[in-house]
Amino acid sequence: MTDQQVATGKRRDIDADIAAMWEVLEGGGVVLCQGNLGYTIAGGGKEGAIRINAAKGRPSYKRLGLMLTDVGQSQIQIFERKKREMIDCVTQDYNLPLGMIARYNADHPLMKQLDEEMLRLCTANGTISATLNMGGWFLNAINTRSVEDMIPVFASSANRSGNGVKARVEDVEPEVVAACDLVLDYGPAKFPSTIASTQINFETMELIRWGVCADSIAWVLKRHYGIDLPADPGRDVSPNGHVNEFALMDAE
Repeated sequence: MTDQQVATGKRRDIDADIAAMWEVLEGGGVVLCQGNLGYTIAGGGKEGAIRINAAKGRPSYKRLGLMLTDVGQSQIQIFERKKREMIDCVTQDYNLPLGMIARYNADHPLMKQLDEEMLRLCTANGTISATLNMGGWFLNAINTRSVEDMIPVFASSANRSGNGVKARVEDVEPEVVAACDLVLDYGPAKFPSTIASTQINFETMELIRWGVCADSIAWVLKRHYGIDLPADPGRDVSPNGHVNEFALMDAE
């Protein structure tokens, strides 16, 4: 199923597109959709996650993100009170996008939907990652429905692994587009970026990836909490922003 052609002067039916998207995801399918910073590929359940990894050509040691609302994230990820306050400061007070790695509540109903293979797709060393404030009609809708309906949805940037975030559907590699059951082309991303979210491991307070708004996030954490994050060396030194590209190769 490909994106419908829209006649000049006719507005999109966003609610209908969201309904179509969720129908695909709850059936285990794969969707290509717009986020504020670039296009995302999302897959419902285990089948969808496996198809994402195959389309992207991802190494087996890399993990996918589990789509969560801020409420779902606060219920599933486990933080000390001070670290939760840091996250709220970055994501609420300053409205910045942030990827967080932390221990997780294995007894949460959504996590109970994941078998061992699915857990290996999105967890490592007893932790799970989640991202807040990436924005857009579709990512927000996926997050909400996933938690409400207790259907796990996995996601990643819509590109071949290591090739950078894509701002437009036409920039996404053909093999990634071809793997999708539904493509929702809403034009260029609002705030296009070639890099993914900034990620911090809140278990160790280590920076994992220099990404979107890395300098702003570092400024907030330094000003309010006295935390120094390492300076971004630039893409010539770290092409995809990872502090250690292969850190998860031996992860459990």
